[in-house]
Formats: sequence, C-alpha cells, structure tokens
Amino acid sequence: MTWTSSNQRRDIFEFSDGEEEADPAVPPGHRSVDVLRLQDVWDQFSSLMSAVKTLPESEKDHKQSVHKFKEDARQWARDFRTCTFDEDVIPYIHALVYHVPQALMAFRYLPDIGVSQVERKNYDNRLAYFNATNRDGGNAKSKSMVTQIMERENLLLYFDVHPVSTPKPEKGKRRKLAQPGDSGSIPAFTRQQSGSIPHPPSTETTPSDQKPTRSASEPTRPAPVPTPSARAPEPTQPAPKLTPLAERKDLFSNILDRMVATGNMEQLSHVIATEVNVLLKQFPIPSMATISPQPADPLSTPLYPSDGPNAIPVVIKADGNCLPRCGSLAAFGTQELHDEIRVRVVAELVSYKHLYLSDEFLSRGLTSSPSSSISMAYMSYSGLFPEHRGQQLASTIFDMEVLDVRKRSRDMGMWQLHALASVLQRPILSVYPPGRGINIREHLHRMLSPRGVVTNPIPFPILWTHTQGNREPPISWSPNHFVACLPPANVLPAET
Repeated sequence: MTWTSSNQRRDIFEFSDGEEEADPAVPPGHRSVDVLRLQDVWDQFSSLMSAVKTLPESEKDHKQSVHKFKEDARQWARDFRTCTFDEDVIPYIHALVYHVPQALMAFRYLPDIGVSQVERKNYDNRLAYFNATNRDGGNAKSKSMVTQIMERENLLLYFDVHPVSTPKPEKGKRRKLAQPGDSGSIPAFTRQQSGSIPHPPSTETTPSDQKPTRSASEPTRPAPVPTPSARAPEPTQPAPKLTPLAERKDLFSNILDRMVATGNMEQLSHVIATEVNVLLKQFPIPSMATISPQPADPLSTPLYPSDGPNAIPVVIKADGNCLPRCGSLAAFGTQELHDEIRVRVVAELVSYKHLYLSDEFLSRGLTSSPSSSISMAYMSYSGLFPEHRGQQLASTIFDMEVLDVRKRSRDMGMWQLHALASVLQRPILSVYPPGRGINIREHLHRMLSPRGVVTNPIPFPILWTHTQGNREPPISWSPNHFVACLPPANVLPAET
C-alpha cells in the first residue's frame, strides 16, 4: 500500500530517535527485533483499547481521559516505531494516534457508533449476489451490481414485514380453461375481472381472408345459454383501510414474529443487526405523547410509597405484557402498541449487552454507591436464576432471559426496565413498595438513566406491584405485575 513514503511515515509521529547501535550478530542491512519489548508494546495497545470502551463519568472526566488517551497513543506509536519496521506503520496506526482522540471528544463513547453490523449486512448481500446464477437478469447492460443488491435487500425487508402466501391447487386437479361454446360456461373472450372492460371477440381471418363456412350436412349447434353460475361476479366491497395506528401495530407484530422464529442468541443478534434496527430507525418514537385520563388501580394504590412522586397507579392489563404496555402508554398514549415496545426492548438489550452487564453503566442514576454488584443482583432477581444455579454467570442468565422475553406474554424484570428507559429516551423511576425487603429495595427502588440522548427529562414512574394487591403479608409478598403511575390530573376514579 503506497499511502505515504517511508520518510513521511517517520514524520507522522515526529520521531526524534538517534541512530541505533549495530548488533554484530545481525547481518548488514538487517535489523533485530526485541521480542520482550514488542510484547510490552502490545500490552500497552490492549490498555488503549480498554480506554476506548470505558464510559466516562462526567464531562470533566471525559476531557481528561481523552487528553490522556491522546498522549498515551502517541507514546505507544513511538514505542511501536522503535521496535518494528517502516512497513509496519500502517494507516490504522495513524488513525489511532490522530483521529480516534478527535472521535472520542466528539462522540464520547465510540462503541455506540460501531459499523460492524453494517459490514456484516454488506457481506451477506455481496455473498448472496455473487453466489446467484441469475445476476444481471441475463443482460449485462440491465442494472448495476449495487442497484440489484439494494433491490434484493428491499424485497427481503418487505416480505419479512408483509408475509405473502401463494395457494397451491389440490393434488390431481388442474384448472380447466373455459372454451367458447362450452355449455354453462363463459366464453374465453368474455371472461373478465369485476369492474373491467370486456375484450371483444377476435377479428382475425383465415389465410384466404374469408370466413369459414359451415357444411350443409353439419348440424347447427344452438347458442349456449348462460347459467346463473356463469354470470359475472358481483362487485365486492373494498377491504376497510387500516388506520396508521393499526398499520404500525400490524407491522411490529410481524417483526416480533420474525424475532421469535430465531433459534438462538446468535441468530437473534443477526436478525436484529441486519433487519430490525434498520426498521426501528424508520419508525422513531414520538418525543412527547398525549396520555388520555386512565382509571386508577385500586389494588396497587395502597402499595404506592410515600417517598415517591405525586402520582397514582393506573390500570394496566395483566396479560404478561404489562411492562411493554406501560412503555406503550408513555410513548404513544395507548397500551395497544406493546408488541413494538417489546421489539425495541429486546433489540436494545441485544445491541448493547456490554452496557447492561456493566456495573458502571447500571449505577447511573443512583444517589449513592451500591453495596454489591448490580449486574449480579439483576441476575439473582431473574426468574431463570433458580433453575440454573450451576451457571451463575451474569452473561449466561442475560442471554437466556433475552431469548425468553422476546416471546409475547413473557414477564419482564429489571434488565428490561432499564432498557425501557433507553427506548423511551427518558428517565424511568422504578418504584418498589416499602417494607418488602430492604436489600431488594436498594436495587429496585431507584432512578434509571437512559443510554443515549434524553428527549424528555421528566421521569416516568413505574410501580412493582401484585395482581392481588397487598393481601399477602410483607414477608412473603413478591411482585408479579407492573403498572404506570400518572399525575392526579390524568387519573380517573377507580372502576368498580
């Protein structure tokens, strides 16, 4: 690669090294390599990569960490140059020294803008194109390769969202076309679709330009009499047009079916990276939704703590989709789009798994330092944990829980509640009733900060509750339901 000359490579890093002493054991024109020193250089490189993946606490810490990364990267480049050769200084090293610090200063956290998912999608599309036997449609001048790849991708996305089925004829039966003169059938030239203009009979003549004549001995065939079954079908009423809300609900219902059809975490991650995330960008969540007044929940109201904000629990349907229904109410003002919220929560957890297993990220929003590991606490609260005590690895329980909650009517927990804050792009106040376990309340009664940009800074309270209220004693009480909590102005009296 001739991206720059040998002398320019030396100037890139402003090297000021003196001439090295000749080693008598090395032939003239060659150079020795210190293996131990080279190993230390790569250990330093590993530290640089860890610094790139570290989420800064504050703006001040962010600027200091970027400045330190810049100095460390330049020092690493100098060390790399002194123990390697000119041809080893590749453009990636130049980008690490000069451009990565700039990107860190501009974007704060580089893993959020990774392009590995796009590269995988491009790889799959190229593979499908060059493995095909009918590319170019048999005509080299038809369409460019890029156009055909993009059209294929668009078709795949369309048919994934809009399943199309083609009915097959029954075995042993073939459709027989009506012939002119068949009794009880419509002549072929008069068959038509409802509302279309019938085609006139053919006016072609014989080669002698004369109409064929009937033999005198041939009996005259009477004209066919149309039967009631042969009449043109009555015009059908057009199907009712779906509202935008119904269309959106149907779209994300199909997307959720596509995610449920995957067999393991690897397949689910691939579908989310190549298909789901592309569609989510085309259908953003509105920043502010108007929530109509909702009836109060009489069973959950007594569980609402006094240290919570001025809000009242409202009725949320208890069908296993209670947390997605709370998110749908916050995002769209209705509980009906809970399938979309489930899709978004699962995509968020899969795309940013490293964050939701990081205590540094999960502790954002806490007013004091936690007494134990937050990710390990979330793992212990998972409904899958008691069945897999031998696999007490948070990553394993995380993957199993994600594969479980992608299905409809599956209960969600703290990991999903944390991801919902990022989906809504607003803080969520996780409200846990008092007197039901001090250690549990330490982790579950808290503010949850979203991952990215905050479009609505007002926290949305969600209460951990039970479908039977507080009928059980506090020592044996455990939540099995989520309800949203709204300001008193948006709450109607409880329904009897």
